[in-house]
Amino acid sequence: MAHTSESAIYRVEQTQFDAILVEFNVKSERVGRPRTGNGLQVIRQLRALGVSDPILMFTAMKGELYETASLDAGADDFVPKTLSVPSAVSRIRAHIRTGGPPSSNTTKPEKVAT
Repeated sequence: MAHTSESAIYRVEQTQFDAILVEFNVKSERVGRPRTGNGLQVIRQLRALGVSDPILMFTAMKGELYETASLDAGADDFVPKTLSVPSAVSRIRAHIRTGGPPSSNTTKPEKVAT
């Protein structure tokens, strides 16, 4: 688990994941950087780095605006925290199944940014 946007990007660069869960409101280590919406920037940066692992926006934010912004930023899915745990886990598993063959250093699904 990473607690800031910078540490999330670093962890993904260093490790292969089955799936990456990103929170919409990720903290940043940089002074003066706005907090809201950093999850979108994390997703954009990961995609720009060539990360092809499934990325899911996992958030309490509700509404079409947040969902479309997340998907347009490069997320593979938008998973609201209000979804039941079994449904959320099933959606994550579905993305892992279709994400391609795991590499030799793949770890278990883990929450990367909160």
